[in-house]
Amino acid sequence: MDPLLSFYHHRVQQQYFSDFPIQSTEQGEYAGTFMKHRIGTRFISIDNNTLATPLCTAPGGQTIDHETLIGLCRVSQSAIILDRFMRSIHLLNFMRQRIGALQRVENESDAGETKQTPWPQWTPKADPSLGTGTLYLPVSLALIRAVSGDHGRVLREILDRLELRQYPFGIVLPHQASVDSALVAEVSRAYHHNGFAVALQREDGAMVPLTF
Repeated sequence: MDPLLSFYHHRVQQQYFSDFPIQSTEQGEYAGTFMKHRIGTRFISIDNNTLATPLCTAPGGQTIDHETLIGLCRVSQSAIILDRFMRSIHLLNFMRQRIGALQRVENESDAGETKQTPWPQWTPKADPSLGTGTLYLPVSLALIRAVSGDHGRVLREILDRLELRQYPFGIVLPHQASVDSALVAEVSRAYHHNGFAVALQREDGAMVPLTF
């Protein structure tokens, strides 16, 4: 297990996604597995921002929509966890592309001995393939309907665990949610309260920022 994946495993996977395996691909990217389906990430530059989109591949090799994959969940709680797992894969691939080498910080103990801290610190390093603005992460219709109340709280916890507080992140609501303006307003306010920019994805794929 490489250092970044080990960092993620100890900080996030053990606590939130212990039943969802994740591994490094031959291309050096990270992909998760759910019911023999592979979940990866594609980054799309939009203006100065970046949209992370799931790449879901069925066991037979065909590409499927992430909402279709979430629809395979038998209970709503599994759908919520899978949806959050997809975003954690995006974060891991973001760290791979955007973050530089690990730096171990040596601390001196009271006895004067030098030891390494158990967790690495990350050094930011810009990647020209990614925008310098906000990284937008999509959420599924299943999640925003199933979660009541504090949308964005778990994602904020995960970002804190990964030491990504200094980066701007946003949430993209699916275009299917636009038929319920009250739901969009409620969910958007909650994500905004937890420090996220919010946008609504149009049917053509464009993002419309939501203001408060």
